[in-house]
Amino acid sequence: MSSLSESIIQFAVDLFQQIRRSEGGNIFYSPLSIMSALAMTYLGSRGHTASEIRKVGGSFLSFEHLALNSRRMQKELQQTLAGTVHRQFQRLLTELNKPTNAYELSVANRLYGDKEVSFSQDYLENVKKFYLASVASVDFVNAAEESRQMINSWVESQTKGTV
Repeated sequence: MSSLSESIIQFAVDLFQQIRRSEGGNIFYSPLSIMSALAMTYLGSRGHTASEIRKVGGSFLSFEHLALNSRRMQKELQQTLAGTVHRQFQRLLTELNKPTNAYELSVANRLYGDKEVSFSQDYLENVKKFYLASVASVDFVNAAEESRQMINSWVESQTKGTV
């Protein structure tokens, strides 16, 4: 889990530097949630999209520092690495959501996709398994306000009204 934690920290620092350049005032965001969303998206991506997510995701999603000659070896290694990343997220999120008497902490993630996009059952099961998350369909194009309200309502229920 340390390589995942280190990657999240590095991502948080890099993102903070970029946001700070363009925004004034206070900045509040969750690097873990952003990286989880990226990794959940990566879980279902292929080809060019997967390659672009690896660029953003940093070292924990990439193997480009290795010199690999065959495309087959690269593909197999990438699939193995991706599986490892998803299992690391599974362990981290499970650990963070364990109840304790000392404090209350819960992590809740959900992806929202346009209702016109169909998700494979395998993808939905893996999002639940690795990220303790779900995918919901909304109509971003024709019902943007209703979609916003649905998302905000879900966030409010998950955070017990604190966000």
